[in-house]
Amino acid sequence: MGKLFCPHFLGNYKKNTGSLFVNIDRGITVARGKIKIIEEFCKGCQLCVHFCKNNCIEISKDKLHSSGFLLPVFVNENDCIGCGFCGWMCPECTIEVYKYIED
Repeated sequence: MGKLFCPHFLGNYKKNTGSLFVNIDRGITVARGKIKIIEEFCKGCQLCVHFCKNNCIEISKDKLHSSGFLLPVFVNENDCIGCGFCGWMCPECTIEVYKYIED
């Protein structure tokens, strides 16, 4: 059992997730993260894609905003560590970043 933490938007939430942390090659344990993209406010600037160091966000090939530009999508969910760079770089604040933390 852990907490789902979103420092920018929603606060702490209890979340039963199973594996909250991911072990990587060097025996280091890193937190897991999750993002939510609020598509109606996204302007398609792609800053989130460029600043995601784990390549967890890509521009969709078929998902369009009502204004006609391609929207970002959250991919590689297992690689997200909840660092928050995508949310901080978004000029429209359309990305909510959640990080799983221990109780």
